[in-house]
Amino acid sequence: MVVFNYAVRILTILVGIFFLTGKLFYDHPYKTELQVIGGLLVIWGIYRIFSYRKALKELKDEEDSNN
Repeated sequence: MVVFNYAVRILTILVGIFFLTGKLFYDHPYKTELQVIGGLLVIWGIYRIFSYRKALKELKDEEDSNN
């Protein structure tokens, strides 16, 4: 399950990078808006990785303190 969570978050970052660089749409009328969405996806994916790592660490610390 941990691998799946990381895979989804990394995929979010990769999709954001594709939107940000404009590789998916060359002459799209909303190119700037899509690049902004790409930037937000990258930031959100990075945030989700850090928040997930923090949650895993807290869970591990809680389990260690219970034993």
